[in-house]
Amino acid sequence: MLKQFNLQQLRFEEPAVTTDEEGQTIATTYGEGWYAIDTQQDVDGITATILGNGVVWEEQGKIQYSGSQPTAFHLFDRSEKRWRLPNEAERLKERQAYLDLLKTAKLTEINDKAQAFVNVYLSGQRGKSKPMKR
Repeated sequence: MLKQFNLQQLRFEEPAVTTDEEGQTIATTYGEGWYAIDTQQDVDGITATILGNGVVWEEQGKIQYSGSQPTAFHLFDRSEKRWRLPNEAERLKERQAYLDLLKTAKLTEINDKAQAFVNVYLSGQRGKSKPMKR
């Protein structure tokens, strides 16, 4: 075992070194949640995946990784274990969520300005204005 990896914390550690009944040194993991990583290629692949906004998961007791996200628009399909572009329904859902966020922000801004106006008006601090001529 080259390294051990914690999937929840997304970090590597050196193997825990212990001895067996015969006094032989063995490398092991810290226990639950830690997975043995045997090759430098896997260490590099997991690192690139994490830094590249990819996906790391466990499957049948082994760590699997997607590699870096190709573009900001790609989604990782766990069932097919590959990157793909979102379909039309997913794009529409993302757009709607973005528009809802913009709408909420704009309504909050309008509400804050209206409340500020009301506070100034009610406190009598509004500027003295001349009556309007007709």
